[in-house]
Amino acid sequence: MKLQKHISRRTKDKEYVKWSIIIPEENIKELKWAQGISLKTELKGDSLVLSPEDSKEKSSITGPKKLSYYERFVLVYANLPLEERKLPVIVIEGETFTWARSYLEIKSKTQLGKIIGERLLKLRII
Repeated sequence: MKLQKHISRRTKDKEYVKWSIIIPEENIKELKWAQGISLKTELKGDSLVLSPEDSKEKSSITGPKKLSYYERFVLVYANLPLEERKLPVIVIEGETFTWARSYLEIKSKTQLGKIIGERLLKLRII
């Protein structure tokens, strides 16, 4: 196991550092820890004890956040090539909606935008 010092940035008079502890993979597997788990620290004498955060102490977020139709649509729309935004994406009551028009409706949070967003979710387009 190693303790490493990293300089994150420097200003005129000050140096900002971060410390990392390198834990061997065998230890991580034996502890059944996964990347991204929250750890709590405890000082005992001149020792540092690391342990997983109790589930009771965790924040209210217990998994990936469910994105709304608005957030999902914006993520997809932002990654579309500009030419694709002119193409139709959905037809509602005989009216064709392009990505760009759907974006305007959804962004404005209109009733029609809500219908478009929910249908796109239902069709798994977004």
